[in-house]
This record gives sequence, C-alpha cells and structure tokens, in this order.
Amino acid sequence: VHAGVGENLAQAGAARFLETVRGRVALVSLATSFTPMSRAGDPAGEAPGRPGLNALRLARSIVVPPEKLESLRQIRDALPDSRPGGRSAPPAVSGATAERPEDPKDPNRVVVAGMTFKAGDQAGYSYEADP
Repeated sequence: VHAGVGENLAQAGAARFLETVRGRVALVSLATSFTPMSRAGDPAGEAPGRPGLNALRLARSIVVPPEKLESLRQIRDALPDSRPGGRSAPPAVSGATAERPEDPKDPNRVVVAGMTFKAGDQAGYSYEADP
C-alpha cells in the first residue's frame, strides 16, 4: 500500500487504507520538496490527468517589524514597474516562482520585486500553504 502518488491529482491526494488483524490504518502522503513537473495534475476536458505526486506548495514571506513595512512600501512605489496597490515584480525569470499578489486591503503585507513582506514582532521567515 502506498499514498502520495497517482495517475492524476485526485489519486495522488487520496488516502489509502491498510487492513490488518488489529484494525485499519490510513495513509496520507505529500511532498514539500519537488520539481514543478513532478506535481500530479487534474484532467481537463479530453486531456487526461498528469501522473505525479501530491505536492504541498508553500509561500514564503519575510517577517519584519511593523515600522519597516512603510519603508518597504516607499521602496516598492519608487520602482519603475510598481503599480499602486498592485504587485511589483522584475521581469520574469525562467524557473522563478511567483509570489502571491499584494492585497490592497491588508495593511500588514507588502510585495516588493515578487517577495512578500509582512509585519511581525520578530524578524524572520514565515511559510503558509499556497494552493
């Protein structure tokens, strides 16, 4: 019995069960380290799903003290490719992962050159699930 891979995304993400004399054991598996083409995909129209693994993608943010966020906003707004309330990003680079766009309603988050910064008590990194 194995879990975490399959002929498509639904199969890769499905739980598998092992029946034993002492009871049933459920297995769920996912990967956090993978190449983009390793991810399983859902079928679309007549195209079959893509075989692969059940991937957990993470979005990384840099946590900075709240007073630093205003400085980052000023830097973002000074960049030639910034859009007010939008996303500032350099030209696309092959293989680069795009971060989430900035939410203009969230005053505790700013995106500069494709990297998300958010306010926090202690400087560091934060990771959130990114569907």
